[in-house]
Amino acid sequence: MARKSNPGTLAVTIIVVLCAVVIPVLLYVLWEFWPTSAVLKAGTGSVNVFGIHRTVSTEVMLFAVVAIGGALGGTLHSTRSVAWYVGQQHLKWRWVPFYLVTIVLGAGLATVFYLLIRGGLFQGAGVSDANPYGFVALGTLVGLFTEQALVMLRKVATEVFSQAETGNDSAKFVVTTDEPSDVTDTSATLAGGVDAEVGPVTYRFEWGQTPSYGNKTPDQVAQLDQLAEPVTEELPGLAAGTEYHYRLVATNSAGKSSHGDDQKFETTTPEAPPADGEVPAG
Repeated sequence: MARKSNPGTLAVTIIVVLCAVVIPVLLYVLWEFWPTSAVLKAGTGSVNVFGIHRTVSTEVMLFAVVAIGGALGGTLHSTRSVAWYVGQQHLKWRWVPFYLVTIVLGAGLATVFYLLIRGGLFQGAGVSDANPYGFVALGTLVGLFTEQALVMLRKVATEVFSQAETGNDSAKFVVTTDEPSDVTDTSATLAGGVDAEVGPVTYRFEWGQTPSYGNKTPDQVAQLDQLAEPVTEELPGLAAGTEYHYRLVATNSAGKSSHGDDQKFETTTPEAPPADGEVPAG
């Protein structure tokens, strides 16, 4: 029997409510920390967040609004993904930690980009010359697109540092097989996930009526940012009332291959038509 990995109605409701609450809270904190033109010229400003009053420097304010913008972008990314998969009834428990980490990762990456820009493009410029709108906009975009931001940072690091030696086993590469969806008497949608650090990744599903499979879907190629979402494949032409096995198999650009655990499902059996002269119930 396929393992249960979908959150129930109560869990989904809690997740959606948390998403709806976190965004207004982040916006409120962003507004409280926002450095106005007068504050930038003065060098210090007053911040009052949830009744806690502090006087902080404009440098601290800039760090705070950039990090909050990154967290806001990460939250927007997670909320959009949650809404999509709740609507499709494909939300998985294993994605919830990813959504939470994305918020923190967005804040951290936004801060790193802010440091790079302030230390490079704005080297020697005073705080009063800083444009918080541009910095926060960049931080929010970094939070929204964390995968692309990581790729950009990797390119920068490659230009600055020597290339580290890597091998097939040095990068994380985890493949999982998820339970299917939309199972009918003649078709089913197979699902799985790939967590990789080296891309692009080539993947396919192997399937059949036994754990030996014997059939496979066409190879598909996905970039790392595409693998933040699950991979699926519709399987038509199945026999009614039959048990099938399947698993996800993937290979990264370093040539390393991995596969998920075996999953199985049974197609439904259509109701027989009523015999001649028999009146259907209802």
